[in-house]
Amino acid sequence: MTRGEEAERLVEERLRAALPEPEYRIYANVDWTGPVRDRGPARDGEADAVITHPEHGLLVLEVKAGEPSRDAEGRWHLGPRILPVSPFKQAETSKHFLRAKLVDLPDWPPGLDPQAGHAVAFPDVDLESLPRGHALLGVDAPKDLVLDATALETVDGIQGWLDHVFEYWIGDGGGRRAPLGEVGVELVDELLRPTVSLHRLVRG
Repeated sequence: MTRGEEAERLVEERLRAALPEPEYRIYANVDWTGPVRDRGPARDGEADAVITHPEHGLLVLEVKAGEPSRDAEGRWHLGPRILPVSPFKQAETSKHFLRAKLVDLPDWPPGLDPQAGHAVAFPDVDLESLPRGHALLGVDAPKDLVLDATALETVDGIQGWLDHVFEYWIGDGGGRRAPLGEVGVELVDELLRPTVSLHRLVRG
C-alpha cells in the first residue's frame, strides 16, 4: 500500500468513526469517467471521499499525504514532487462532475440544484504550522476547506470541521441551491453504489 493509499484509508476510517449513519453517508474512492463541460472531451477522475447529508448536501474530499507546499508560481508540491494539478482543483472538478450527473438522473427532482462543496485533507500536517500572518494557502485554497491532522485526531474535531465546511458552502442560505433531502441522498446512493444487471431483449 502506498503512502497516499494509507492516508486515504486513515481519513476514511476517521470519518466513518465520527459521522453517524444513516444521517451521513460516506463513499470512498469514487472513480468517474466523462466530460467535465458541455461537449468537452471525456476524461477520468477520482474523488477520494464523498460525504452526503440530507440537509447540508454533498461534499467532495481530496486527500494528500505528506507535507504539501506551494511555490511563488502557484504550483503545489508534496515533498520534492510537483503535483500536476492543485488538490483543490481536483476536488472542485469532481464536485462539478458529480453534481451534473445527479441533475441528469431521470428521477432527479426537476429544478433542484443540490448544495455541493469541496475540500482537501492533509492528514500529515497542522494548519498552525503556517507562517505567522498567512491566513490563506492561496485565494483559491482557503484554510476553511482544509482538514488537518489536529482536526482528524478526535470525533469532535472532525464533526466541528465538517459543520464549518458545510456552513462555508451554504452561507446564509441565500443561494439558489437546495438541500439534497432524503430523496436526493437515495439518488446519490443509486449513482455511486449502483446495482444493475443486463439481459437479452426478446423482440418481435
